[in-house]
Amino acid sequence: AGFPEPRIFAVSTLQDPSMEFAFGSATLPVEEIRARLRGSIVPRLRALDGVEAVYIGREEIPELVVDVDPARQQAAGVALADLESVLLQATNPPPASAMRTTGFEGVAVLGDGGWDAARLATRPVPAGGGAGAGATTTLPVGSFAAVHRARSEESLRTRLNGEAAVLVSVHRSPRAHATRLAAEARAAVDEVTRSSAFEGIEAHLLFDDSVVTRSAVRSVLTAAVGGALLAILLLFFTLRQRR
Repeated sequence: AGFPEPRIFAVSTLQDPSMEFAFGSATLPVEEIRARLRGSIVPRLRALDGVEAVYIGREEIPELVVDVDPARQQAAGVALADLESVLLQATNPPPASAMRTTGFEGVAVLGDGGWDAARLATRPVPAGGGAGAGATTTLPVGSFAAVHRARSEESLRTRLNGEAAVLVSVHRSPRAHATRLAAEARAAVDEVTRSSAFEGIEAHLLFDDSVVTRSAVRSVLTAAVGGALLAILLLFFTLRQRR
């Protein structure tokens, strides 16, 4: 009486990975490592009972990098706000992409069908004080900035022992058995990496949340054994004193 009714909240484990592996090589490029992972380890992990999803980190997403020369930009009277507006309109990045302006650099993450660097460099930007000042002249982006295409890995790198690597994250289903799935995933990775197709590729387990579960189970067992021994000793001395 007086106690509130129990409430059950649904918790999704898909948001955070349950395991993370890093695959690196001193001789193979990242593209080759990723291709081998897609054809072997990734489908093998996805087939395990209890795996919700498997993702390969640091995908090769094209970027258009715009490096602005501050002196030329100021001399032309181009406002950075106008440049950012033009870049957003020109590239039209999807909602999942990112556009950031740090100092004099803007990076727009695009898909394969995005604008090429040469075309973006020809986009007109209001000059002579900016659009807010009623400027009627325009200058192409390339007249005061260097525009080039790059890969996201050039700015976002996963490294293993000083070499470029590929990150693979495993997401567990909410109803999966944590310790059993972790053991099966490690066994699958070990088996595949021992094949000749993975010669020269190192695999390292970076994160495994089942370690917390195993540690908690060991703590409970240790406490239970310690409590049982203490109870036996107390019972033994109690009975001995009665004699």
